[in-house]
Amino acid sequence: MGSQSPSAGARPITHTTTPPARKLPDIHLDIVLVVFCGGAIGTAIRYAFAQIPAAGSFHTGTFVANMLACFCYAGLTAYLAGASRFGARSKELASRGLGMGVCGGLSTMSTLALEGFTAIRDGQVAAGIAYLLVTFALGLVCASAGVWAGTHLAGSPSGDAQTAVSTHSAHSASTAKMESTADPASASHSSATIMGGAR
Repeated sequence: MGSQSPSAGARPITHTTTPPARKLPDIHLDIVLVVFCGGAIGTAIRYAFAQIPAAGSFHTGTFVANMLACFCYAGLTAYLAGASRFGARSKELASRGLGMGVCGGLSTMSTLALEGFTAIRDGQVAAGIAYLLVTFALGLVCASAGVWAGTHLAGSPSGDAQTAVSTHSAHSASTAKMESTADPASASHSSATIMGGAR
Protein backbone atom coordinates (compact mmCIF):
# COMPACT_ATOMS: atom_id res chain seq x y z
CA MET A 1 0.00 0.00 0.00
CA GLY A 2 1.32 3.45 -0.86
CA SER A 3 1.83 5.87 1.98
CA GLN A 4 0.40 9.40 1.80
CA SER A 5 2.53 12.42 2.35
CA PRO A 6 1.94 14.01 5.80
CA SER A 7 1.16 17.34 4.16
CA ALA A 8 -1.27 16.02 1.59
CA GLY A 9 -4.41 16.99 3.49
CA ALA A 10 -2.98 19.90 5.46
CA ARG A 11 -4.40 23.36 5.01
CA PRO A 12 -2.03 26.07 3.80
CA ILE A 13 -0.80 28.36 6.54
CA THR A 14 -1.87 31.97 6.01
CA HIS A 15 -0.27 34.91 7.72
CA THR A 16 -2.47 37.90 8.50
CA THR A 17 -1.10 41.28 9.38
CA THR A 18 -3.02 43.90 11.29
CA PRO A 19 -2.81 47.34 9.63
CA PRO A 20 -1.40 50.03 11.88
CA ALA A 21 -3.98 52.19 13.57
CA ARG A 22 -4.40 55.62 12.05
CA LYS A 23 -3.26 58.43 14.25
CA LEU A 24 -5.83 61.15 14.69
CA PRO A 25 -4.68 64.69 13.85
CA ASP A 26 -3.36 66.65 16.77
CA ILE A 27 -5.87 69.49 17.17
CA HIS A 28 -4.88 72.46 19.30
CA LEU A 29 -7.88 74.37 20.57
CA ASP A 30 -5.95 77.62 20.91
CA ILE A 31 -5.05 77.48 17.20
CA VAL A 32 -8.67 76.70 16.32
CA LEU A 33 -9.76 79.69 18.37
CA VAL A 34 -7.38 82.20 16.74
CA VAL A 35 -8.31 80.95 13.25
CA PHE A 36 -12.01 81.21 14.12
CA CYS A 37 -11.68 84.75 15.48
CA GLY A 38 -9.45 85.84 12.59
CA GLY A 39 -11.84 84.35 10.04
CA ALA A 40 -14.77 86.19 11.59
CA ILE A 41 -12.89 89.49 11.41
CA GLY A 42 -11.76 88.90 7.82
CA THR A 43 -15.24 87.93 6.69
CA ALA A 44 -16.73 91.04 8.30
CA ILE A 45 -14.20 93.21 6.47
CA ARG A 46 -15.02 91.49 3.19
CA TYR A 47 -18.70 92.11 3.77
CA ALA A 48 -17.92 95.81 4.16
CA PHE A 49 -16.01 95.78 0.85
CA ALA A 50 -18.95 94.01 -0.80
CA GLN A 51 -21.00 97.17 -0.31
CA ILE A 52 -18.86 98.99 -2.90
CA PRO A 53 -20.94 99.26 -6.10
CA ALA A 54 -19.77 97.18 -9.05
CA ALA A 55 -18.62 98.85 -12.25
CA GLY A 56 -20.54 96.75 -14.74
CA SER A 57 -19.10 93.24 -14.66
CA PHE A 58 -16.12 94.39 -12.60
CA HIS A 59 -16.92 93.80 -8.93
CA THR A 60 -14.79 96.39 -7.19
CA GLY A 61 -15.44 95.18 -3.65
CA THR A 62 -14.39 91.60 -4.34
CA PHE A 63 -11.36 92.78 -6.28
CA VAL A 64 -10.14 95.11 -3.52
CA ALA A 65 -10.67 92.44 -0.84
CA ASN A 66 -8.68 89.85 -2.80
CA MET A 67 -5.83 92.24 -3.59
CA LEU A 68 -5.57 93.33 0.03
CA ALA A 69 -5.56 89.71 1.18
CA CYS A 70 -2.81 88.79 -1.31
CA PHE A 71 -0.61 91.67 -0.17
CA CYS A 72 -1.18 91.13 3.56
CA TYR A 73 -0.80 87.35 3.60
CA ALA A 74 2.38 87.42 1.52
CA GLY A 75 3.78 90.28 3.56
CA LEU A 76 2.96 88.57 6.84
CA THR A 77 4.56 85.30 5.74
CA ALA A 78 7.73 87.03 4.56
CA TYR A 79 7.92 89.11 7.72
CA LEU A 80 7.49 86.15 10.05
CA ALA A 81 10.06 84.17 8.07
CA GLY A 82 12.69 86.87 8.50
CA ALA A 83 11.85 88.30 11.92
CA SER A 84 14.03 86.98 14.75
CA ARG A 85 12.34 88.86 17.58
CA PHE A 86 9.45 86.40 17.79
CA GLY A 87 9.47 82.81 18.98
CA ALA A 88 8.13 79.87 17.00
CA ARG A 89 4.91 79.79 19.02
CA SER A 90 4.19 83.48 18.47
CA LYS A 91 4.86 83.11 14.76
CA GLU A 92 2.48 80.17 14.51
CA LEU A 93 -0.32 82.04 16.27
CA ALA A 94 0.22 85.10 14.08
CA SER A 95 0.33 83.04 10.89
CA ARG A 96 -2.80 81.09 11.75
CA GLY A 97 -4.80 83.98 13.19
CA LEU A 98 -3.83 86.83 10.88
CA GLY A 99 -2.93 84.80 7.79
CA MET A 100 -5.22 81.79 7.60
CA GLY A 101 -7.93 83.51 9.64
CA VAL A 102 -8.14 87.19 8.70
CA CYS A 103 -6.69 86.95 5.19
CA GLY A 104 -8.50 83.68 4.51
CA GLY A 105 -11.81 85.25 5.50
CA LEU A 106 -11.05 88.44 3.59
CA SER A 107 -10.18 86.71 0.32
CA THR A 108 -12.76 84.83 -1.71
CA MET A 109 -12.05 82.60 -4.67
CA SER A 110 -15.63 81.33 -4.69
CA THR A 111 -17.22 84.75 -5.11
CA LEU A 112 -14.66 85.65 -7.78
CA ALA A 113 -15.53 82.51 -9.75
CA LEU A 114 -19.26 83.11 -9.34
CA GLU A 115 -19.04 86.73 -10.52
CA GLY A 116 -16.76 85.92 -13.45
CA PHE A 117 -18.74 82.98 -14.78
CA THR A 118 -22.05 84.76 -14.22
CA ALA A 119 -20.84 87.55 -16.49
CA ILE A 120 -19.77 84.99 -19.11
CA ARG A 121 -23.13 83.20 -18.88
CA ASP A 122 -24.96 86.49 -19.34
CA GLY A 123 -23.16 87.12 -22.61
CA GLN A 124 -20.45 89.46 -21.29
CA VAL A 125 -17.71 87.01 -22.21
CA ALA A 126 -14.89 89.50 -22.73
CA ALA A 127 -15.70 91.41 -19.56
CA GLY A 128 -15.95 88.24 -17.47
CA ILE A 129 -12.66 86.80 -18.73
CA ALA A 130 -10.93 90.17 -18.31
CA TYR A 131 -12.19 90.41 -14.72
CA LEU A 132 -10.75 86.99 -13.88
CA LEU A 133 -7.43 87.58 -15.65
CA VAL A 134 -6.90 91.02 -14.12
CA THR A 135 -7.64 89.66 -10.66
CA PHE A 136 -5.12 86.83 -10.95
CA ALA A 137 -2.43 88.97 -12.59
CA LEU A 138 -2.66 91.83 -10.12
CA GLY A 139 -3.00 89.31 -7.29
CA LEU A 140 0.48 88.05 -8.13
CA VAL A 141 1.76 91.63 -8.28
CA CYS A 142 0.25 92.43 -4.88
CA ALA A 143 1.68 89.24 -3.41
CA SER A 144 5.14 90.08 -4.74
CA ALA A 145 4.85 93.58 -3.30
CA GLY A 146 3.82 92.06 0.02
CA VAL A 147 6.86 89.79 0.05
CA TRP A 148 9.11 92.76 -0.65
CA ALA A 149 7.52 94.84 2.11
CA GLY A 150 7.57 92.01 4.64
CA THR A 151 11.18 91.16 3.85
CA HIS A 152 12.35 94.72 4.32
CA LEU A 153 10.36 95.19 7.50
CA ALA A 154 11.94 92.06 8.95
CA GLY A 155 15.40 93.02 7.70
CA SER A 156 16.04 89.59 6.19
CA PRO A 157 17.61 88.71 2.81
CA SER A 158 15.06 88.61 0.01
CA GLY A 159 16.06 85.14 -1.09
CA ASP A 160 15.44 83.57 2.30
CA ALA A 161 12.02 85.17 2.62
CA GLN A 162 11.03 84.13 -0.90
CA THR A 163 12.00 80.52 -0.14
CA ALA A 164 10.06 80.56 3.11
CA VAL A 165 6.98 81.97 1.39
CA SER A 166 7.08 79.26 -1.28
CA THR A 167 7.47 76.52 1.33
CA HIS A 168 4.65 77.94 3.42
CA SER A 169 2.39 78.09 0.35
CA ALA A 170 2.95 74.45 -0.54
CA HIS A 171 2.21 73.39 3.03
CA SER A 172 -0.91 75.54 3.30
CA ALA A 173 -2.27 74.26 0.00
CA SER A 174 -2.31 70.70 1.35
CA THR A 175 -3.64 71.46 4.83
CA ALA A 176 -5.96 74.46 4.60
CA LYS A 177 -8.82 75.56 2.46
CA MET A 178 -8.66 78.57 0.18
CA GLU A 179 -10.93 80.65 2.33
CA SER A 180 -12.15 80.27 5.88
CA THR A 181 -15.75 81.21 5.11
CA ALA A 182 -17.39 80.76 1.70
CA ASP A 183 -20.32 82.87 0.56
CA PRO A 184 -23.66 81.01 0.81
CA ALA A 185 -24.40 81.95 -2.82
CA SER A 186 -21.22 80.25 -4.05
CA ALA A 187 -21.08 76.74 -5.35
CA SER A 188 -17.34 76.28 -4.78
CA HIS A 189 -14.99 76.27 -1.79
CA SER A 190 -10.84 77.54 -0.86
CA SER A 191 -6.44 77.63 -0.17
CA ALA A 192 -6.07 78.97 -0.14
CA THR A 193 -5.45 79.99 1.21
CA ILE A 194 -5.37 82.11 -0.32
CA MET A 195 -7.02 83.40 -3.33
CA GLY A 196 -4.01 83.76 -1.01
CA GLY A 197 -1.81 84.15 -4.03
CA ALA A 198 1.56 84.58 -2.35
CA ARG A 199 1.86 81.79 -0.46
